[in-house]
Amino acid sequence: MAAALLLRLQALVASCFFGSASAPASLPDNDDILREILIHLPNLPSSLHRASLVCKRWRGILSDPAFLRHFCTHHRTTPPLLGFFNGPVFTPLLHAPDRIPRKRFSMPQQPRHGGRLSICSVRHGLVLFLNESRLQAIVWDPITRFRKTIPFAPEFRVGSGDESNDTNHGAVLRTTDYDGDGRGCFKVVLTRTEKRSGDGGGHTTASVFMAVYESATGKWSRTSSTVIPSSHSLLSNVLVGNALCGFRHWSTGILEFDLDTNTVGVIQKPNSVPSSDDGLFRVVRTEDGGLGLAKLSDTGIELWGRTTHGAADAGSGWVLHKTVDMDKLLFPLLPTRSIRVDESDFVPRMVGYDEDNNVRGAKVSTRYACQDEEIPS
Repeated sequence: MAAALLLRLQALVASCFFGSASAPASLPDNDDILREILIHLPNLPSSLHRASLVCKRWRGILSDPAFLRHFCTHHRTTPPLLGFFNGPVFTPLLHAPDRIPRKRFSMPQQPRHGGRLSICSVRHGLVLFLNESRLQAIVWDPITRFRKTIPFAPEFRVGSGDESNDTNHGAVLRTTDYDGDGRGCFKVVLTRTEKRSGDGGGHTTASVFMAVYESATGKWSRTSSTVIPSSHSLLSNVLVGNALCGFRHWSTGILEFDLDTNTVGVIQKPNSVPSSDDGLFRVVRTEDGGLGLAKLSDTGIELWGRTTHGAADAGSGWVLHKTVDMDKLLFPLLPTRSIRVDESDFVPRMVGYDEDNNVRGAKVSTRYACQDEEIPS
């Protein structure tokens, strides 16, 4: 019976979406069966809207909050990629009628006076901007258009404008709490570095200061700090358990911020990943939810995982999980040997990581995305 109802419903949906000269099939009488069938509509922005135009009965089911939660849960493993930000500009990827207008997700208006907004972090549907001239962090929800401006913590205002100081990185994440307006609460983590002079007068080390802002209290935490080499670079961060890993990196280590204790520490890199070039590696999550590193070589990607046991990389607690050969992918990053090109034009680079879907991006002269589940062993 369910199969017959599914066929009738498919014919009805087809006539609604694509047009048909024949009369529509009759609807299933059982709302439970109808709900179960509608759950399998494509996970695209226009699907529920167009299906709700069929009749009042469908519209009532599709607008039910319980149905919407069930629909989201059913499609949670395969969310559609709506587009991406290239700097401040949103680039939509879907075709009509699911294409999101560029202006819909455009970044908030730049301030007319006093600096510019720069994207710092994207997580859990929130975007974090920094305005270093005004010493402000701005949290923005592109869906609801919610916007919150947060002045930097007092400790992060010291030495502003000094070339030896740097306050241009951070992270945003949602929490499980809700505020008085029914919105989900969030946290913002900021970092600042201050170079320290060595015995010879040169900068040999740097102090890293980190603090977290909680929207539930409207306050900044106490500042935590550690010491790292003065020669370091910015790095994207990833949420692993209740810790944020990344922020800054150097030849031998990366930072870790514990959200339970609000303290900052250092994690040693694998000995085989000595590079300080963030174009050659990314901090990622492993398949079991642990901390990982994706290292790009000339012909493949090495996926490392941090461990406390087993045959780990000497002294660092890392194990090589697998190596992905680029020639096994549909679009290999490197050109075939039959094509004569300047090899300097085809240097692979890591360009990003989507921690929600465990997707890494790499490029040569264009960009490709590969997901763990789709990578050949």
